[in-house]
Amino acid sequence: MYKGDIINSLLKERAIKKKELVEYLGTSSFGLESIIHGNPTVKNIDKIATFFNVDINTFFTKESCNQKDTGYLPGRKRDETLPINDISDKQ
Repeated sequence: MYKGDIINSLLKERAIKKKELVEYLGTSSFGLESIIHGNPTVKNIDKIATFFNVDINTFFTKESCNQKDTGYLPGRKRDETLPINDISDKQ
């Protein structure tokens, strides 16, 4: 799941004004708020990660993965679970 509030936390923690991030992104204050509270593009999140010198995964929680580490495939019944390495051969 995307956690845009981390952007505000990083700004506060590092004593950076939103205006600096807005200028770096080439957007408006409204655009930044949309990124923080909305559904941002990968390009914007990548630029923000670069700005703060953090990994892009900083802005996401592990629950956002549709496919668990168990090899379970979404849309399949539990008894149809395939090992991860067999997926490409079966589709």
